[in-house]
This record gives sequence, C-alpha cells and structure tokens, in this order.
Amino acid sequence: MKKVLIVIGILILIVVLLGLFAPKDYTVARSVKIKASKEVVFSQLSLLSNFNNWSPWKDLDPNMVTTYEGTDGTPGAKSHWEGNDSVGKGTMELKRIVPNDTVETTIYFIEPWESTTESFYAISESGDSLNVTWSFTGHNSFPWNIMGLFMNMDEMLGKDFEKGLNRLKTLTEKQMTENKTYRGYNITETEYAGGNFIAARKVLKMEEMGKFFGQSAQDIGSFMKKNKLEQSGPMTGLFYKWDEQNKETDAAFAAPVAISNEIKKDNGIEVIKVDHSKALKIEYYGGYEQSAEAHYAMDDYIKEKGLTQIAPVIEEYLTDPTSEPDTSKWLTNIIYLVQ
Repeated sequence: MKKVLIVIGILILIVVLLGLFAPKDYTVARSVKIKASKEVVFSQLSLLSNFNNWSPWKDLDPNMVTTYEGTDGTPGAKSHWEGNDSVGKGTMELKRIVPNDTVETTIYFIEPWESTTESFYAISESGDSLNVTWSFTGHNSFPWNIMGLFMNMDEMLGKDFEKGLNRLKTLTEKQMTENKTYRGYNITETEYAGGNFIAARKVLKMEEMGKFFGQSAQDIGSFMKKNKLEQSGPMTGLFYKWDEQNKETDAAFAAPVAISNEIKKDNGIEVIKVDHSKALKIEYYGGYEQSAEAHYAMDDYIKEKGLTQIAPVIEEYLTDPTSEPDTSKWLTNIIYLVQ
C-alpha cells in the first residue's frame, strides 16, 4: 500500500509540474484575400444568422439546432447552438462592432467541456482586394492546460479557419458577381432572428407618425420601467400597412425585449412578436423622410426575384438623432420579411 501511495503521489506531482509549465493561453489566426466590397463581407461577419453560411464546422452536424436572441448585428445579440458530440453546445455573443472594419465576439463552450474564447474578425484593404483575418484567443485553466503540451492549437484550429475563410471568399465573391444595386442600394439576403417587442400600435395618417412615435417612446419607457424590463436592441418601427393613396399607415413603434412571462396590455402598450424569417436588408443612411427610394428598391427586388413579402416591414433605428445632428450619418436597417 505504501508503494501504491508513493506512485500516486509521484503521478500527482508530475501532473502539477506539467500544469505549471504548460501554456494556459493560446492564439490562432488566419487570413485570406477576398475581391468583394466591405459591405458584402461585413454582412457575413457581423450577422450571427449568416455564420453558418461559411462556418467550417457546419458539416459536422447537419441537424444542429441554432436559435437567436436579441437584435442580430448589434452588440449583445447571441446565437445558441446545440448538436451532436462533434459540435457540442454553446453560445456566441456579439461584443463589439466597428462597421465595415471589425467584429468581436465571445464564444462560450458548454459541452463537451466548458471554456471561453474571444473571436475577432478584421477587414483591411489590400490593393484591389480585402484582407480578412479571423483569430481566436483563449485560456485553458489547470488541469486542462496540460492538453496544450500534446495538442497544437494552431495546427488543430488553423485548418478549420482556413476552410471557413475560403468558404467566405467563395460566397462573397460569388455575391459580388451576382448582386447588383437597386436604385443605388445594395440589398442583402439574410435571416431575421425574430423576437418580442414592447410596442404601441395604431392606424393613423402618415403626417401624424412623427408625433405618434415621439409620444410612444415615452409611454414605452414608462411601461418598461413599471414592468422592470430591459431593452435588448435599437428602437424599431413595425409597418403592417402603408397606403400612399390615402396617406395612411398601420404602424407600431417598438422596443425589443427578452421576456419569458406573460405581460398584459396596458394603456395602449402591448407585446408584439415577430417570427424568425428569411429577409432582405438595406443599410440606409439619411433622414427618415428621404427613405422612400430604399423601400421602392425593395419592391423592385421582390418583384424581380418572385418573392412574397410578409408583414411587417421593419426599420431598426441604430442612430440616436438627439446625439447626432448630421442626418447623413443616421443609420437605419430596413428589413423586409420574405418567403
């Protein structure tokens, strides 16, 4: 028994020593040159719903289930995946976004083991192409860091990164040859994650919309404070009807929220749910009154492609007009749900 204890003690000592000298931190990075516009590439990198378009791991489990939380393309949005033993289970969260430049995410692996990794995408110009870099930085605590002595993370993940970036290159360069502008706007085919909104909805004359949205913002804020709700994305306009002939619209001004319990309608404020759907998106810069041409561009695209539009039309207001006086810098995501 004494010899057994000595052997066990030596093994424990070896493990501790290995843990002391084994690296705990790792970094993996790969790059690819892509002949495409920054807007087209950035759309694939910044929208969680587009990741599976080029992911190097999507083939490991065709039946993997992915769900989305929050407003896709904005910090705080999350995708949750769960699949077979090859892909495991985890969450990817958007942390920081610099338009057409950088995307930072945190990946929380839950199964088959728990760990956290920071992921970065960077876009830079390189002659007539773009240089796109994908990198991981991670930390393996003791005793998991011992695996670093026997596995080369750079070699193991590097091949996957190269596979994913080459898929991204093929996808975006194909989009550049196929895509054309509509009335001067680039239209991106994507997916809308869906979600719940605290909203005020009304049928009204178009000329009354500004006043209605302003009052609704105050009412929504009071409602959310009363019900202890947190806003999970930008203020949003939901348009169920747009009758130009009679100058009338059925519209809702809304704040996206994550809710798990039933909330009752109060003083005209209610919960509106918008389902996950295939979608078209235009990133529109400019004053709200000048956005009509972007909507006409959507109509042209839908007609040309033979698609069917699903209500509502969605406008995500990403810029606060009270803090940015220059209307040319106001960014609105115009989203049409289609099938």
